[in-house]
Amino acid sequence: MTFCDPLRDTSVLPRLAGQVDGRKGGILRPLLARGCTLGAVRGGTKISVANIGLATQKGKRQTTKQEKQEYTWRDKKQKNGLKEKTAKEIWRKKKGAERHMETVETKPKAKGAWAHIREYFANFKVLKECPPRYWGVQAINLLHCFAYFAFLNIATMFLGVDMGLSHENVGYFYGAFGVVSGVCLIFVSGPVTDRFGVRVSMGISIIGKVLSGLAIIGVLMSGMGKSLVGLCILALSLIVMGIGNAVVKTGFQVANRRFSTKRSEAAAFNVWYLVMNVGAALGAYSIDKLVPDKSMSFLPIIVLYAIVNLLALVPLFLMRSEAPVRAEDVKKKEEESFVEIFISVIKEVKFWKLTTLVTLYVPVQMAFIYISAISPDYWKNVMGNKAPQGMFQAINPIIIFTGLILIIPLLEKMNIVTMLVVGAIVSSCSMMVLSLPWQWFGATVYQGVYWLTIISMAVLAFGELTWSPKLNQITAQMAPENRIASYLGISSSTFFLAKMAAGALSGHMIERWCPEGIGEKMASGNLAFADSPGFMWLILGLMALSGPIITFFLRGWLFSDLRKKPQEEAAS
Repeated sequence: MTFCDPLRDTSVLPRLAGQVDGRKGGILRPLLARGCTLGAVRGGTKISVANIGLATQKGKRQTTKQEKQEYTWRDKKQKNGLKEKTAKEIWRKKKGAERHMETVETKPKAKGAWAHIREYFANFKVLKECPPRYWGVQAINLLHCFAYFAFLNIATMFLGVDMGLSHENVGYFYGAFGVVSGVCLIFVSGPVTDRFGVRVSMGISIIGKVLSGLAIIGVLMSGMGKSLVGLCILALSLIVMGIGNAVVKTGFQVANRRFSTKRSEAAAFNVWYLVMNVGAALGAYSIDKLVPDKSMSFLPIIVLYAIVNLLALVPLFLMRSEAPVRAEDVKKKEEESFVEIFISVIKEVKFWKLTTLVTLYVPVQMAFIYISAISPDYWKNVMGNKAPQGMFQAINPIIIFTGLILIIPLLEKMNIVTMLVVGAIVSSCSMMVLSLPWQWFGATVYQGVYWLTIISMAVLAFGELTWSPKLNQITAQMAPENRIASYLGISSSTFFLAKMAAGALSGHMIERWCPEGIGEKMASGNLAFADSPGFMWLILGLMALSGPIITFFLRGWLFSDLRKKPQEEAAS
């Protein structure tokens, strides 16, 4: 057996040490401490590194730059799949004669934007690991979002035009709808999904939504829309809708986690978010087609809501199994009561961190509540009955869909906290865009508000696609497997509970800053800024900024239980 003398050939040892230390995650120092011999194959010669520390002290010859670049560590067993790496050594003096070696890998050549996009699409190949039931859930997701956003985006106008409610009462109804959904997420949707599974819970919810839609259709066609009986039936239908939407939302999140492998989890959540925005765009687009004049009855939208939800039962019926894909997720079913599940969840510190994070983002998420609670009446009162509301509301999901394909591949390289904070700040600024003078963007109020709205919705969408998918993925990653639905349900309830405050205030805010006829006052130029709709949007935007700012200062505590670089680990 041939050995080289480390005291004579010191040019090899630093490079060898750097390669081994960088390759094996820092194994060199413990080997040196034990004085063992490490065999390195280079041209059939084994090299002893027992005295590297001494060799580095006495070595006089310095390695050239070319030698550092050309020397590579070759693994004898290529079946391990480890690629060759090039390293250079940095020597630092510590504790007198002792020297520690650190490896600095040669920086790879920076990738261009198109390379990142190709890599992003290549990562979607792992979705072939997802079973057919995952795609069945995405079909339900498409139909659910189509129906949900078509109704949600006209809900306030429907309550005013078809049910004869004032702006204040419309806000109270809208807020009550949020309360029902929030309470359901706390006490019902999570435990029910954990206990009975995705298929049963989603099936009951979709059937309930179909029946509630049919009940509202019956009220409108019978002429009872503005009667006390009609309002009672409407209230009961909205309760059923709220429960159904909450349970279905939780079911989607659980299915994304349960029907994907560890490698495909990130791609599975991205596809779910893509499909959701396609459905939202279709729902918004249908509004202008079915109800071009917003002073007409919104009965066609209610009919569409019932039909599309009915179609969602087809892929659910075809989904025969909901067994988890990952072997570690297959666990014995625990027969626990709803109360036991609820108590076990709220005892976890991790849950309260997650709930704090979601709560901090409520002011930002309320921007989406305002799109359905305030914006419809804002557009109608400022621009007139023929304002292209469906087109406005379709801008957000269309940009989200496009951005997830073109922009997310580049944003994925950012730190997760940076994405959450910066994206939320951008979303918050979208509301402040509407506070800018309309005269800067058009000769008339209609033209100015038209372009202000487009810019605002675009800014909101860009911010949303930056932080929203990561917030959903973090929520699922922090939750234990047998408590995913409960974590998602209870933590997300803060958003739906916020609808109570936003809904109750929306009617008063419209009466104060955006009443009927406000468009004429804006055109006259005699309206003070404090009495204009722009002042209202400025206040809402400043409120939204508080969430991401507080999150930034609490990031050390909030993300302490999160896996290191979850976006990379999930995609690996």
